[in-house]
Amino acid sequence: MRLLMPEQLSALATAHGDHYAPLVLNAGWVGLRWGELAGLRLARVELPRHKIRIEHQLVEDAGNLTFGPPKTRAGNRTVTMPCGLTAVLAAHSASAAASGRARRSRPRRSRVRWRTCWR
Repeated sequence: MRLLMPEQLSALATAHGDHYAPLVLNAGWVGLRWGELAGLRLARVELPRHKIRIEHQLVEDAGNLTFGPPKTRAGNRTVTMPCGLTAVLAAHSASAAASGRARRSRPRRSRVRWRTCWR
């Protein structure tokens, strides 16, 4: 595993654009698994408390994406996020609500899958 310096993580997030930057920063700062990141919903993010509740993940089964429980009981947890990420997610949430995207987690017709996202 290769760890990025904060400025490298910031550059990587910037390179992925405004929509995916929060996902990249969340992966780097909090260390959630891919399925947990892809399945994260704003309702599970508690901005005032700087907490993210992990209660489900996005899984691919025979080409179909569905929500399922974490792999183990220990995967069902609450993690703390740094203040910088809280600010990024608050801005992302406000932007999504203002533009009417609050119900969509990604741009239309895009597939968030491990094999297509990290080529």
